[in-house]
Amino acid sequence: FDICGSITANVQTNNHGVISKTIPGGRFAKIRHLGSHQQMDSKIYQFYRDWLPNSAETLSDFPLFFHYINRFPEVSESELITDIYFSLKS
Repeated sequence: FDICGSITANVQTNNHGVISKTIPGGRFAKIRHLGSHQQMDSKIYQFYRDWLPNSAETLSDFPLFFHYINRFPEVSESELITDIYFSLKS
């Protein structure tokens, strides 16, 4: 898996395997998951099972990614908010 963050300078060659990548621009479908990260699989499955086939949209070949709005232990697991993005073909 990859971890994403903003950078203000180029990533130099290093011994830690850190590289630079970019999330592409374009269209994305977004779903919001509320609660424990352990239950995100069912929300993702619901997207693929229900929304996507009925949407007339097609996914691009960029992987889905997560935006963790808040984090445990700053909030309880039941208060976690995570946005899940799916890249769509234009």
